[in-house]
Amino acid sequence: MNANPPAVKAINTIVVFAGAALLAVAAILFVQGRPHKATTATSPAVSSTAPGSPSVDATAGPAVAGPLAVNIADFAFSPNPAVIAVGSTITWTNKDSFAHTVKFAASNGAAAEESPSLGSGANFSKTFATPGTYAYICGIHNSMTGTVTVK
Repeated sequence: MNANPPAVKAINTIVVFAGAALLAVAAILFVQGRPHKATTATSPAVSSTAPGSPSVDATAGPAVAGPLAVNIADFAFSPNPAVIAVGSTITWTNKDSFAHTVKFAASNGAAAEESPSLGSGANFSKTFATPGTYAYICGIHNSMTGTVTVK
């Protein structure tokens, strides 16, 4: 007598293939990370593609006066873009279980700047004294990008 009739074998095969397909999709989504929104300045006075280089962005929303918290979660920076007033400080806090950094390229004669490796729960703060738009990345996962607009 057969312990597994053909119908049971067929169902087991379907379940195995469905499980493998779900794992493949999950792996692809994990590797690609979350999609990032692209922002475009309509009439920049200064522009650059290098992270940390300033440009004026007339399309960004109202500036937040005082400190602003940016979360690092699910391999993304939020809020993004961050819009602050001149002289304000942003504090990035890593809420992922993976280490991240916040990395700006050299701009306006200032040296490039990168936070130390931020483990889960760690934070990094930077004060912005010059108006403009500053692009930044995670130095560990360079597909993670962010923008700070200082008004």
